[in-house]
Amino acid sequence: MQEYIRSGDEHKQISEILALEKRAEYSQKAHLHKIDEKVKVANKLDQKLCAKVNENASMRSLLQELEDSVNECQSIYEVKRKINQPFV
Repeated sequence: MQEYIRSGDEHKQISEILALEKRAEYSQKAHLHKIDEKVKVANKLDQKLCAKVNENASMRSLLQELEDSVNECQSIYEVKRKINQPFV
């Protein structure tokens, strides 16, 4: 009788161990999947960051060109205004 009880406990322990191992394996796979997803998101964010950095550099260049153009127009306007002023 005791042998039956002991073997039942042993069988139960083996079942529990197998269940725990399966759960651990599943948890590990789920964790790795989540890590892969986070890496993909991080890579996409890096790509977006690079695109924004390039866009900002392009816009800075355009802004500088526009500022130069405005300064040139102001200079031309000042010269024309001085030409049209009567001499004092």
